[in-house]
Amino acid sequence: MLLSLVISITTLYLSQLLVVKIAGEEKKKMEMWAEAESILSDPFSEGDLGFQLRVVQSNTTIPAILVDEKGTIRQSVNVDTVGKAPGFLQRRLEDFKVENEPIVVPVDEKTDYRVYYGSSTVLTQLQYYPYVVLGIVALFMFVSYAAFSYSTRSEQNKVWVGLAKETEENPTKRKTDHNPYISNQEPASNQEK
Repeated sequence: MLLSLVISITTLYLSQLLVVKIAGEEKKKMEMWAEAESILSDPFSEGDLGFQLRVVQSNTTIPAILVDEKGTIRQSVNVDTVGKAPGFLQRRLEDFKVENEPIVVPVDEKTDYRVYYGSSTVLTQLQYYPYVVLGIVALFMFVSYAAFSYSTRSEQNKVWVGLAKETEENPTKRKTDHNPYISNQEPASNQEK
């Protein structure tokens, strides 16, 4: 029992370390994405913008919403809005505001956009994975314990049934085996008289 508790706590701790590490990597990716978006939106950008374009296009897992200085949604990435209610994107923006700090994207000297982003599906699944695994292991242990308990009880019942049948077939044998006064021999004091 103690070993299983230690294994469970260790599993949760290590998985949380991994979640924190991946969340940090996602933040770095989003900062790089925001910087590339800033360079691409600048009309005075010069030179080859292929790298920035590849950075913006390479984000296929982290959901993000780009908002202007007035709070108007300018762009969303990896947020499925097909068939959703009209206010869905705004609700997702509010969720992202709670989940992560925004990344500031300077557009020009007077204007800053903000990128709000959420957790990728991989990170979300990784957050819940250890709890699901531990739940399955706990269920398996419970079923195993119940089966073992049922098996032990069944074996005990068979022993009691066997003893009851033996007693039923020969009731005096059991009594005489344990009590010398009930046996066919009379006590030594009666034989002398």
